[in-house]
Amino acid sequence: MDGDGSVNTYSHPESNLVQLKIRFYSGSKDFLAWLKGKLTDQVDLRGGTLKEMKRSWWLVYSKRDSLKLIKYIYYSKKLPQLKRKSDIAAEFLRLNKDFLPERWQNRFTAKV
Repeated sequence: MDGDGSVNTYSHPESNLVQLKIRFYSGSKDFLAWLKGKLTDQVDLRGGTLKEMKRSWWLVYSKRDSLKLIKYIYYSKKLPQLKRKSDIAAEFLRLNKDFLPERWQNRFTAKV
């Protein structure tokens, strides 16, 4: 799952709190709708927004769903992953570990 998409942080416009956002990109709206259904079932996600861009589609997750996805995608250091994306997730979790419930802590916040 760590391929066409992005992991980034942003400041929420109302609270100014830094939040995590995950996007999947595709030229196919049908594929992203299928992916959203699978992720909803397997990861128990509540949101996910499909957005049409110039010649592609985005499936966007933020807030709690983005944390669930991070745990789902990066559950083991042994799996292949794009370091630049996992580093963003790791840094977000490290900086926010005191504000996140323990159930959101995973390998990124565990002491090695």
